[in-house]
Amino acid sequence: MNTATQPADRRQADIERQARAWIRLIASGQATLREADAFKQWCAASERHAQAFAAQRQLWRQMGPAGQAVLRQRGRSAAARGAGWGRRAFLGASLGGAAAAAVAAVVAPPFRLWPAWDEWSADYRTDTGDRRQFGLGERVQVDMNTQTSIALRSEQPGAVRVELIAGEAAFDGLASPTAVTVMAGQGRAEARGARFELRNLGGTVCVTCIAGSVRVALGGGATLLGPSERLFYDGQGLGQVQRIDPAETSAWRQGSLVFRQTPLAEVVAEINRYRRGRVVLLNGARGASALSGRFEIRDTDKVLVQIEKAFGLTATHLPGNVVLLG
Repeated sequence: MNTATQPADRRQADIERQARAWIRLIASGQATLREADAFKQWCAASERHAQAFAAQRQLWRQMGPAGQAVLRQRGRSAAARGAGWGRRAFLGASLGGAAAAAVAAVVAPPFRLWPAWDEWSADYRTDTGDRRQFGLGERVQVDMNTQTSIALRSEQPGAVRVELIAGEAAFDGLASPTAVTVMAGQGRAEARGARFELRNLGGTVCVTCIAGSVRVALGGGATLLGPSERLFYDGQGLGQVQRIDPAETSAWRQGSLVFRQTPLAEVVAEINRYRRGRVVLLNGARGASALSGRFEIRDTDKVLVQIEKAFGLTATHLPGNVVLLG
């Protein structure tokens, strides 16, 4: 090899090693918001950085089917042994090094043990159990719930445009002249002088109008929501308008979780949004059982105790704050 090319080759190799290191950090589930900001700065520092990270991410995404098969096999093996399978089982620890991170990175979003790839490009993020507030335009207040990512798409006099990449947020522009457009999934919500909320989870978006009016658009269709109305939409189209109790819908802003005849599987999924670690419902037959009640977000473990008592389940606590309900 020509020795003149070696320094450039070494620099490129160093960049690729750094890209792999960032992916391992993200996949570890231990990255902090400060590290997320540092990652964004690293990508922005050089086009070669961003390209190297994109290339490594694409390569490891292609390993997804194999990685998921490994994780399924590990889960079956652990269940057969009756042994504990904590956070490391999800990460594919036995694969070692970069391969483990690759598997974890691909499978991470469904398990929600750390943010999905797209969320690392957000301008605002909240970690598990956290909330954050910031302002937009003229007197528009944004309140972000747990595990939420928002990206600023454009801001000009009298109008702002943001994307709710994932999670849940409330937008209060009731006393503002600013036109607010929030993109989520394949649709968008448009409002001026309104208070509304969006929730974007698992490919389904819920838009709730608290006060004023909100126009919800998807493809060639649109629906206007009034106070105390909401609708859901996904890739199939806009759902029907529903009347709601805004006090229950916005309970998270007062630090509460409210369930009204909610299937237990959905309750567990909601708890996992606020609680570090993972709660796994092993008794699939109980998933459809309904639960009602109001609980404090700061004490989600108390909800688990109530679930044990109400449904005759037993909780097994594993390392990594993993709880198996069976």
